[in-house]
Order: sequence, then structure tokens, then C-alpha cells
Amino acid sequence: MNSDTSWAAVDWGSTNVRAFLLADGPRVLAQTRASMGSKNTSQADYQDVLDQLFTELGEAPARILLAGMVGSRAGWQEVPYCPCPAGVSDLAAHAIAPPERPDVRIVPGLSCRRASGSGDVMRGEEVQCSGAMHLEPDAASVCLPGTHCKWVRLAAGRIAEFTTFCTGELFDAVRRHTLLGALIPHEQVLDTEPGAGFAQGLQRATAEPGLLSALFSVRADALLGGIRLDQAADYLSGILIGAELREVRDAGMLESVLLIADGSLAVRYAAALRQFGAAVQEVASADAFVAGAALIAAQVAWD
Repeated sequence: MNSDTSWAAVDWGSTNVRAFLLADGPRVLAQTRASMGSKNTSQADYQDVLDQLFTELGEAPARILLAGMVGSRAGWQEVPYCPCPAGVSDLAAHAIAPPERPDVRIVPGLSCRRASGSGDVMRGEEVQCSGAMHLEPDAASVCLPGTHCKWVRLAAGRIAEFTTFCTGELFDAVRRHTLLGALIPHEQVLDTEPGAGFAQGLQRATAEPGLLSALFSVRADALLGGIRLDQAADYLSGILIGAELREVRDAGMLESVLLIADGSLAVRYAAALRQFGAAVQEVASADAFVAGAALIAAQVAWD
């Protein structure tokens, strides 16, 4: 790629899309974000949304690398998953151009099959993990919180395997659609800084033999005065994240963790990880994505 030519990387999630106009380095020249994720973008509209993003940024880049749900079955162009273990060269080699856009490449997601026989998939996080390995080469495991939290095991500069936890989605479902969450006011939001309710939830998750029994304590403790109602959402969050971390700890992945997150999720997971005794390094998701995209773009066969 020519150093005097701008290029772009786009992280296309289910809900939002963020685009980065870049120069070699990589150096971010400009960036934008829109609520035009795959859930509300039809296959016929991806090209128009992409062009609109770069109209807002004021420049049409020579080459564009896309990652995330844009490569899913419901996206612009389905790109088959690469099996783990996989590294940057594998992602670059299997990137695909959508019809009539030779300036665009869509990065494949990754799949893995664990020793238990269960399968798992990811789209988008593989780019962030690639960047994280470059930024922090000594990392052994990566945590990417979100609606579906990914825990990734790294080995020899490649993504060896990973596990997805439906922690964020389960939090929302329990809170809004179950009897357990009926006592939590719908307008109640999680504090940016996790408080006493969150710490209680983490302790409950470690004390109870299983998640299902721990979950019912959200209702029981609220009714019996064990937790304050204004801390119930935090308490539920602590139970779910604690159950996740207990499982990860049992898998031997908590000694040294690279946390790729932003905002309140970064604060919440960092606090929980430290309470579990993990050594935590933090990288902003945008920094990890841009670094990973640059590594992949440098190996893509653009011509």
C-alpha cells in the first residue's frame, strides 16, 4: 500500500458501524460512527451506507477493509469462517470483495471447535485480537465484553480458540422479561462506577454452586432486604459477570488478561477481573481494531 494513499477500515456491528479514514502507520485521519448496523441495513443498502460514511469524512479512500457482521449470511457478502488456529495471514488470504467493488475486502470471521465438541464463531473481534497481539505481544488471553462477551486464547501469535458468553444479552433479558427482574425499575441504569451492589453480585456468583440458583437471589434478596432496590441492576450484573469469570478462571485463563473495551464495560470488567485476582492490561477497542486492520490490509491481495 502506498504511503501517500489514504485507506479505510470499517467495523460493522449488529447495531452500529464505525469507519476510520487512515494513513499508513496506521494514523487515524478521521472517523465517524452511525447507527446503521447489520440489523437495520438490507443487503442492497450496504454500498450506499458505505459511500455515505466516507462522504461524511470528506474523502473516498482508495482501499477499504470491512469487518464484522457485514460478512455474515445476512450481510453484504457472506464470507466463510476461517477455522482456528488462525492469524493475520489467514484472515488476509480469505478476505473477499463484494460484487462490483474491487476496492473493498471483507474480512472473514473465525470458527473453532472446543475439546468438548461444541462450536463457536466470531465476526469482527478477530481484527481487534490481531491488533491486541501486536500492541501487547505477551498477552495470553483476551477479553472482549459486549452483548456476547468473547474470551480468546492466544498462542504463537495466532488465535488458538475462543468461547462466547451471552452475559450482556442475558442481563437484558432477565431484567426486562422475567419475574426476577420485575422489581428492577425499567429506567434504572447501571452506574458508570460499579458500586456495592455489583460487589455483592460478584460475591454471590462465587459463593453459589451454580448460576441458576444465584440468579433467583436477585428477587429473593430484594424482597428480604439483602440488597437495596436501587442496587438490584448492579447486583444482577455482578452475578452474571462473576459466573462468567468463574468459568474462565476454571479454564486457566485469568492469570494475565488483555481487556479490549470502552466506557462503563471496561470499568466494570476491570473491577471484576481484579477482584478475581487477574493481572489486567487494557486497550481501547478502536486502537485494537485499527492496529489489527492495518496488519490485515498490508497482506491482502488487492489486485
